[in-house]
Amino acid sequence: MKNKFLSLIALTTLLTLGACKKTSSSLASAPLSPTPDVSTPAPSTPTPSEPVASTPAASTPAPSTPNPSTPAPSTPSPSTPAPSSSSAAVQIVVTASATEVNVNETITLSASVENVTWKVSDATLASITTDGVLTGLKAGTVVVTAEKSGCIAGTISITVKEAQQQQQGDFIIEFEDATHYSPSGTWGGGWGSDPYPTPVIEDENSHNGKYLGNMAQGCKETLTFTASKDATVDLGFVMAATAMNFTTWSSIDDVTIADVMTIKVNGNPLNLAGKVLPGSDTLNWTNFQEIKITGVSLNAGDNTIEVEITGGQGPNLDYVKIYSSGVTYTVKKGAAPAAVDYEEKGTYTYFVDGYEWGPGVKVVMVDFGSDSVSATDLSKDLFDVSSTGNQGAKREVTDVYLCDENGNKISATTGTRIAIEMKLDIKYTSYGSFGFNSYNGCDPFSYDQSTSLNSWAADYGYSIKQKTGTTLKVGTKEYKESTLLTTTTASANPKVIRATKNWTAAKTYTKDNKTLAYKAFETDELKNDGAKNPLIIWLHGQGEGGTDPDIALLGNDVTNLGESKIQSYFKKTGAEQGAYVLAPQSPTMWMDNGSGQNNQGNAKSIYTTALKGLIDQYVQDNADIDSNRIYIGGCSNGGYMTMNMVLEYPSFFAAAYPICEAYSDSFITANEINSIKNVPLWFVASADDTTVKPDNFVKPTYKRLKDAGNSDVHFSFFEHVYGEDTGSQVQYMGHWSWIYAFEDKVNKDQADSANISAPSTQSVTYGGKSVGLWDWLAAHSLSD
Repeated sequence: MKNKFLSLIALTTLLTLGACKKTSSSLASAPLSPTPDVSTPAPSTPTPSEPVASTPAASTPAPSTPNPSTPAPSTPSPSTPAPSSSSAAVQIVVTASATEVNVNETITLSASVENVTWKVSDATLASITTDGVLTGLKAGTVVVTAEKSGCIAGTISITVKEAQQQQQGDFIIEFEDATHYSPSGTWGGGWGSDPYPTPVIEDENSHNGKYLGNMAQGCKETLTFTASKDATVDLGFVMAATAMNFTTWSSIDDVTIADVMTIKVNGNPLNLAGKVLPGSDTLNWTNFQEIKITGVSLNAGDNTIEVEITGGQGPNLDYVKIYSSGVTYTVKKGAAPAAVDYEEKGTYTYFVDGYEWGPGVKVVMVDFGSDSVSATDLSKDLFDVSSTGNQGAKREVTDVYLCDENGNKISATTGTRIAIEMKLDIKYTSYGSFGFNSYNGCDPFSYDQSTSLNSWAADYGYSIKQKTGTTLKVGTKEYKESTLLTTTTASANPKVIRATKNWTAAKTYTKDNKTLAYKAFETDELKNDGAKNPLIIWLHGQGEGGTDPDIALLGNDVTNLGESKIQSYFKKTGAEQGAYVLAPQSPTMWMDNGSGQNNQGNAKSIYTTALKGLIDQYVQDNADIDSNRIYIGGCSNGGYMTMNMVLEYPSFFAAAYPICEAYSDSFITANEINSIKNVPLWFVASADDTTVKPDNFVKPTYKRLKDAGNSDVHFSFFEHVYGEDTGSQVQYMGHWSWIYAFEDKVNKDQADSANISAPSTQSVTYGGKSVGLWDWLAAHSLSD
């Protein structure tokens, strides 16, 4: 955000190109030009090559304005030479460093010509030096006039406000006096409301009748003030929690301050650990409470307090109280950032990779075409980056470097492409029976509540702006100061999915009027290893249905099945070099019994025969697949379909791995339990799954299978779901237990099937050794 004193803003009057009058001692008494009678033809406007009629000097009596009944003096025709005068026409552009300031601040003025004379309208409010520095400002409105050779050349109006000041003791700074910043330029706009141009809200329950609201992620408020000397003070931040409790829908939750904001004083972060903003038993958005921070250092002279919202929704902000004595404080009221010219340069491409939560964008590339940049000019502090659209948010840049066309870092000294690497900042918040994951702008998926399906967010894109105070040379042009670089234009193919590069192109299969899309992992190494290779089948969750298999692969980090960590379990020396992976996609959801809706796990799927037909066809098309080693699994809706397929074809699959499966235990008959009592099964779930509650699905089914005599059924039951793809530990919704499977962390069983509990503690042994899910799966064959 640029300080208003750092650059000059072109602000005011451009004088007309006609003649100017000599001024008298009072601007108000300057004589008027003669007014032509309506019956007298007006002279034509001279072209730039024609002489301009001079105005009589101030010593010449001004002609009286004609009475309507008196004939007006004739105007010279264009052919009549204009009378000469020593006063030439003057055209001057006046600029000023600001037009709205506080008392005692200084304004710098300049003009587009030299040797102008400056005058102020009221010498009691300000004075001005001969070189255009306005000083001694007092509250009010000051009009400054620039003159050249006695001609009025232009004026500018300066508004001077009385600064808040207190000589001794505690001092209050109102948040409405801050400099306001929002990534979008507006505030609010959620829950169907229109955005607001300012965060300032008038309310009698707040101090001074105003507070700041609608503070979304990325919003920043900067308070600027001076202190008469160095001091160590306590600061009291008066705020109101806004986190609605989604269980009661009628109260406000307590808010852990460090989860929703950062506070910096003079650039130094304050320690917010343990600070909690109390909520309210009612929906009270102005329940202002004080959060006190002790031992904060202030400087003699200028100081700043910067509050930035990091959570999805920030508290309402009222004021900051400075607890001190013997210090004089003066508030400098906030102003909008100085205008900067942003020149569009280059196009962007964003790269989609697979992560534990689903798809994520960590790298966006800018291509400058034929213009090069130097590696030494690049740094993480060069750009402000935001993803745009409904999924958008401000992104934290962690690195900037030269890259190739795939966004990979290169060691060259110059290049035409740069990669901007960003932090993956995922947060999970639990509200009663609801859980919400915040992706902070890195997730390009959009979830449609009406269809329960994910799709690519059509409005997802990027805005990249060079920061003020930085310099970047692109080609022969250097971008700095008031002309900076921006990239908001997408490339011809702005979305590149790197995560699925080793998977086949999308294909379809139709049977019984049901068409399934699919992709497969099938490398040349597999096809040419001269061995029979196993086949892993993955069935997606409810949100990943549709006709784009990339969504099914990315929604649950399925591409991990093709990575070395899991593939290594299916490799043998001199034999098979991994496993084929087939990822089918249903057009609606696997739990569709013909209604197009979720059958709640109490009906058979309409896609049963189509899925079996696709598996048979895929095996037939790939002769090196070992039909005795076909494994099936999936999560949630896909866990339901796993159980559906095992129950329908109990002798076809060598083993199955249902995760947070949604096949209602009450819908499974005793005969069906007996039909799969010899099928190897490994269940995975988390105790805090509120989407598919284990008590109604996996727990009773697992126990019934154990009671029926299935000696190769296992249940890895976790207390919570954690992941670390962001670089630090994140807790996810309990439903997301597939994360543990794809991270190869499923290796425990229930110690006692009669007393099922989380976490599972019993090791699983198979073939005389301890195993996890994937090497257990790889060891199974129908031929055994």
